[in-house]
Amino acid sequence: MKGPRCVLANRLSEISYWNILLIEAGGDENALTDSPFLNIYTHTKEFDWGYNTTIQPRACRARQGQCNYPRGRVLGGSSTVNGLMYVRGNPYDFDNWEAMGNHGWSFKDVLPYFIKQENVSTTDLPRDVHGFNGPQSVQFQRHVSKIADYYYKAGEEFGFKFIDYNGLHQIGIGPAQVSMVGSTRASTAKGYLNPIRKRKNLHIVKHAEVMKLVFEENTLQEEKKRVLGVIFSHKGVKKYVEASKEVIISAGAINTPKLLMLSGIGPKNHLRGLGIPVIADLPVGNNLQDHLCVPVYMQVNKHIGIRDEEVFSRKAIMRYTKNKSGPLTTNGYEAIVFVNVFDPKSLLQNVEWYLTSFRMFVAENPANIKENVVAPIVINVNPSSIGTVRLNPLKPQGPPLIDTNYLGADEDMLILREGIRLLFDFFSTPTLASLKPQIYFKEFGNCVQFKNMIDQLIDCIITQYSATLYHPVGTAKMGPKSDLTSVVSPELIVHGFENLRVIDASIMPKITRGNTNAPTIMIAEKGADIIKFSYHTKSTY
Repeated sequence: MKGPRCVLANRLSEISYWNILLIEAGGDENALTDSPFLNIYTHTKEFDWGYNTTIQPRACRARQGQCNYPRGRVLGGSSTVNGLMYVRGNPYDFDNWEAMGNHGWSFKDVLPYFIKQENVSTTDLPRDVHGFNGPQSVQFQRHVSKIADYYYKAGEEFGFKFIDYNGLHQIGIGPAQVSMVGSTRASTAKGYLNPIRKRKNLHIVKHAEVMKLVFEENTLQEEKKRVLGVIFSHKGVKKYVEASKEVIISAGAINTPKLLMLSGIGPKNHLRGLGIPVIADLPVGNNLQDHLCVPVYMQVNKHIGIRDEEVFSRKAIMRYTKNKSGPLTTNGYEAIVFVNVFDPKSLLQNVEWYLTSFRMFVAENPANIKENVVAPIVINVNPSSIGTVRLNPLKPQGPPLIDTNYLGADEDMLILREGIRLLFDFFSTPTLASLKPQIYFKEFGNCVQFKNMIDQLIDCIITQYSATLYHPVGTAKMGPKSDLTSVVSPELIVHGFENLRVIDASIMPKITRGNTNAPTIMIAEKGADIIKFSYHTKSTY
């Protein structure tokens, strides 16, 4: 979940005579979440739900097949702990949503909400498709390493066009657009919530977990059921709060289906097996989609990136704390590439590269900090594999069973395989070849036996070292009621209910071809307007 709660709290509390209650399981951000580089160190109990996937037979094998699955447990949600990337996706993604029966969700319909959210701080981007006055700060990296010049020169040699990938076309290479303000993370808590916390009609309860929905009994047999309110736990005490108008679930693609199912909304056979009374038989928890990524560690012969020792040095820490400068102010993504590995002429990307300046995932293997290693990340942004979220029969209130079904579709393996092959070709361009790049086998110990067998090596790297890019979506799918695989309507109302909505990444019917933070904010912006329109209201603040 990428922080749509903060967006909704802001936009709905604009109606001064509406009382808005925001229930948040976590607490506030702090200095650790503020640093762009330290995002992987926020995956702790203080900020993260601590989830893992079920055993995946074809992915994450270096972790015995159980992929780490961070989800933000903090104000701002995963926008407070993610990699800061701001990527809208491809216009086709949203036109496809509409083609699936979701009227009002085409690119022309959602573009105004991307523009509305953005506060772009560079004049290098076109004003007709970008926003410059919104709450969500977007900018280019302030700290740029020397290797960035190598990447862009190699891109030119490789035939890539230089792009604004948040414009109308995505195929090519361009600088990372990040959710930052100056040298600090720009979460939705900072952009949307902090400026309006003192509104008298906005109430925030932190460190509180919603346990289940409470329904109006005399409506349970009717075509449109009503939710009365929610039961939540706050500091060990169960409490009940009643909604005067609506209950909006905005807990993300993992916790939203968990809450719905605990409340009796979900697949009837699954719920009955757990002894949960079925309120509504809906395909909640199905349609789980995510972006699987593979870091490709490469050692180069020049110190033109960021060494681990530089990031964790006293000098780097002092630079950051005193004047917000240095390597701690970057997420390390020097350039972004979008490409279709099957058809170079296609306008629809299926692979994204993060071209990095340092060795990613250093927290998991901090050795060899003085070597010149970079780790471009290859991402399948158009996966076909579909997974599920289910309650754990042993402890339904505990962490859910997250089966991502990574690489369940053969095409997903092929996309990653070709994405890595193309990356190797990219590193063979004259500019990058001058760095004498070599695969860094100290990070690929489980695959060293395939050192001289490129096909087997690539497959081994994918199955052993793949990981989530932290983009789960789709588990409360949006669609017309005639679509029996859908959970919510295009107005984001749960099918069969009058006053229950879901507004978060779980409603995406198909995952976007890029990072999901920006589309999730868009969903919340549009969702807030849908609610206001349904009550014929306008902002009074």
